[in-house]
Amino acid sequence: MASNLMKARFGNSHSEGMVRSYLIQNIRVENMHAKHWLQWAGASGLELDDLLSQEVLSEMHALAHWCGHVSLTDELAVAVAATNYAVEGATGDFSCFVCSEETYELTFPEPIRKSAMCWLKVHAHYDDAHMWVALDIVATLLGTNPPVESINKIRAAIRKSYDYMRMTLDYVYGTPKPLTVRAVEEEPVAA
Repeated sequence: MASNLMKARFGNSHSEGMVRSYLIQNIRVENMHAKHWLQWAGASGLELDDLLSQEVLSEMHALAHWCGHVSLTDELAVAVAATNYAVEGATGDFSCFVCSEETYELTFPEPIRKSAMCWLKVHAHYDDAHMWVALDIVATLLGTNPPVESINKIRAAIRKSYDYMRMTLDYVYGTPKPLTVRAVEEEPVAA
C-alpha cells in the first residue's frame, strides 16, 4: 500500500486524491487488523514468537512478492486492482464464509471468543465493502473510455493474484492442481 501511496500525488488529480485518501485510511485500518490477527493466533494457541519463527511457505511468499512487485512496478490502477480489489476481496469472501455459521466461532472458549473472532468478523464486514471501493477507484483512475490494453492488464493482474492465492490454499489443503494459463485476449472488451 505504501508503494501505491507514493504513486498517488497530492493535488495531481481527483482520482489520485481518491486513492490517497483510501490508502491512508486503509493503512491505519490494517494496523488494527494486525493486532486482531495476533489475538486470533493467541486464541489458537500461538504466541508472537511462534509466528515470527516459522518459515513462510514458498507459495505464500509468491503471493507476497507478487503484491510487492505489482505495487512497485505497475500503473496505480493495475496495482490497486491486484491488491486491494483481488486479495482483500477474496479475504472478505473467505471471512464471510467462515462467519456465516457459528461452527468455527464456537471452538473458542466463551471468555476469548470475541477477541478470537475479531479479525474474521471485521474482514467479513470491512472487506465486503472494501473491494467495491477499490473497484470504484480503479474505474475512476481509468476514466470513462479506457484503452482495451489497460482493461486487459487489470484483468491479468487480478487473475494472477487469484492464482497465487489458489497456490497457497492448494498447498495448505494438500490438493495442488495444475494452473491453467489463461490468455487475457480470450475475453475481448468492447472498445
